[in-house]
Amino acid sequence: MVWVLGASWAIQGCLCWFYTRSLLRAPREGAKPRPEVLANPPRIRVIMPLRGADPFLRSAVRSVVENPYPRLELCVVLDRPNDPAEEIVRESLAGVDPGRFRIDFLRDHAPERSLVCSSVLQAYGDRQGAYDLLTFCAADTIVPQKWFWLLADAMSDPAVGSTLGNRWYQPVEGRWGSLVREAWNAGAAVVMWLCRIPWSGAAALRPDEVARSGLIDDWKRSLVEDVTIHDAMRRVGLRLAFVPELTNVNAEEVDLRGGFRFIKRQMLWARLYHPGWWFVLLHALSGGAAMILPVVASGVAVCRGDYASATILASSFLTYLVGLVVLWLWLENSIRHVVDANVMTLKRTPRRLLKMLAAIPLTQLLYPAAVISCHVARHVDWRGIRYDLIGRNTVKMVEYVPFEAEHHPADERTSI
Repeated sequence: MVWVLGASWAIQGCLCWFYTRSLLRAPREGAKPRPEVLANPPRIRVIMPLRGADPFLRSAVRSVVENPYPRLELCVVLDRPNDPAEEIVRESLAGVDPGRFRIDFLRDHAPERSLVCSSVLQAYGDRQGAYDLLTFCAADTIVPQKWFWLLADAMSDPAVGSTLGNRWYQPVEGRWGSLVREAWNAGAAVVMWLCRIPWSGAAALRPDEVARSGLIDDWKRSLVEDVTIHDAMRRVGLRLAFVPELTNVNAEEVDLRGGFRFIKRQMLWARLYHPGWWFVLLHALSGGAAMILPVVASGVAVCRGDYASATILASSFLTYLVGLVVLWLWLENSIRHVVDANVMTLKRTPRRLLKMLAAIPLTQLLYPAAVISCHVARHVDWRGIRYDLIGRNTVKMVEYVPFEAEHHPADERTSI
């Protein structure tokens, strides 16, 4: 059993090593885009679908419209008039140049796709000739100043169909659900890089290639706008470029139940729309086995009176956990290399390190539970809307209802 733990850690360590090598190849602070991009920056439309008022919505909106990138249009698509997000959006945009934004309401709540995809299709189709690149911004994404320059520079390569980046969770308070999501995301970032699974917040697209690749048809029957980008760009012979600096630090909190729901949703998107799902499934189950089998074997040894073996197993298990914390901190330190230093100010106190140590086995158990749950799921509830999963590429909204106040977080830092 000891060798199982050692092999598990070694495999994860190797994956982390390859991932951090890619991160550390990122340009240092101050690197500039290509001269042709600086001379003629492409027009970028930023689509922000909204349903409910997320904790950092105000900051997310301001981070886009106040960004120094010169040719930028924020396209906000609200679920309906009087949605809780509307007042915050309008307040956030007061005094902003009207040419920097548009506010629209979702006109078609089509049942065969998610509200997010309906919003994306609407924003994509409006005045197509008015932009050269399309990207997305969620209500929890505070965009750094260099963000759109990075997107424009990567997309100046005609062989690139879209870009790859990710979120990095770093909750200040560190509730148990937040720590589980943080630990899970640290590992998921590596898997998403390896399997080329896009995250919409770091994805850029050319409008003509959206149509040519069949991505529009994907969006018309999909729950999410990003995971399907992988197959769509591959269909037209374009690659996804990993841009390490497109890593966005997120400080939202979540309770344990909310953290589990979040992981389950993310895994569901991979199950439905990405060809690497079986690798993700194997990754989750192997991590769970590495948690359960040593504990069971140690318990069996105690029952048999073999205390020497039980001690060895327990010591090896604790060493394995400490080793995973080391990998977590290693990834975090590498992330600091590519993001703005002002957003990664959290100090790792002894108390926080102990909580990380405890959060890892909890994460390693909840992760496979979430994967198994979504593997057999026949429906998903997302922001108060239930979608039935009829097949791999077929979903149906059971009933559209406006966003209810009961879905709002209890405080200003908690994710919806």
